[in-house]
Amino acid sequence: MSLSNGVGVFLKSSFNQNIYVLMIALLGLFTLSACSSNDTSAPQPLVTTTIGVDGGTVAYTTEDGTNTTVNLKIPAGALAEDTDITISKGGSYPDDPTMVVGTVFSFGPDGLLFNNDAELSITYDDPNVPASVLESDLAIHKLIDGVWSEFSTTTDGTSNTTITQIPGFSKWGVLQKKGGSTSTPRATRSFTATAGDTMAALSWQKVTGADSYNLYYGTSSGVTTASMVIAGVTSPYDHTGLINDTPYYYIVTAVNAN
Repeated sequence: MSLSNGVGVFLKSSFNQNIYVLMIALLGLFTLSACSSNDTSAPQPLVTTTIGVDGGTVAYTTEDGTNTTVNLKIPAGALAEDTDITISKGGSYPDDPTMVVGTVFSFGPDGLLFNNDAELSITYDDPNVPASVLESDLAIHKLIDGVWSEFSTTTDGTSNTTITQIPGFSKWGVLQKKGGSTSTPRATRSFTATAGDTMAALSWQKVTGADSYNLYYGTSSGVTTASMVIAGVTSPYDHTGLINDTPYYYIVTAVNAN
């Protein structure tokens, strides 16, 4: 993209595993941890649906900005009678640095056991996954006696969906499998640039757990962390003092206190 008498900001995209590279790119080159939102008050039902012996579906999409969708499919015969099924925010639960923000929910009636397992799917928003966690290592967990216990989970990184079979109700959430890899960092996937007069207005999706970002740039492709750098910036950021009619290429790396 370019503007007359402005700075040329050229974008080109490719995606390779966990690194999403544009001329303006955001790379997570470090290990981050994220804390879950942990409300100690009694959770209030977000949705209540009556399900009978024929089974049915209960679904909810959050309205708190986390863009999380919960879908519970209860098969025929799983319930012996009409039952009011509720979905609530997680309330009080132990934090875990690998937890996906906004994915902890309580289901009611608490302690209910099905005659046949139900299917629980939780769809998460990509920026809420801690930077050090691979999507392939995510699993749905059940809170048992104050400990998150992993359930066998199918995870689709394309649709950002985790699916498991559950025997009954408790608190459930999405976090990293035991023994999951933390060697490959994650990257966010939304980047914008607007060229102006001797400046470029840059913005990117925030990485969960990041305190700030380092901006690397140059006037030719192939920018690396050895290129010119502006440290400690945040999004959005206006890069000023540039030369008009010149292409600029960027990499942004996220930084935390560790």
